[in-house]
Amino acid sequence: MGKHWIGTTQELEKIPMKRYDVKGNDIFVVLTQGKYYAVSNRCTHEEAYFSQEGEVEGTTVTCSRHGARFDLASGAVKALPAVHPLKTYQLEIEGNDMFIVFEDAL
Repeated sequence: MGKHWIGTTQELEKIPMKRYDVKGNDIFVVLTQGKYYAVSNRCTHEEAYFSQEGEVEGTTVTCSRHGARFDLASGAVKALPAVHPLKTYQLEIEGNDMFIVFEDAL
């Protein structure tokens, strides 16, 4: 397993959404309803990036380009036109530090 430090929880206090590049993975991290979520930053429908064009409400992220919606916890599609789920990432919080955990040692 590979565990990679990405930043601190303070980074998400004022603006609760941020993009991170972790070993070539474009990851969108969100703090919503007191929980942290990490998903792919790119909508599976088209080349839209949540960090630039996304909106978060509760545990749902919506792509502003065409309205595709996804569950932040599971990555599941909640509304068309997307048909493929988002990749989710395991995020660990230790004190104020945030880590992305990969199954393999990237």
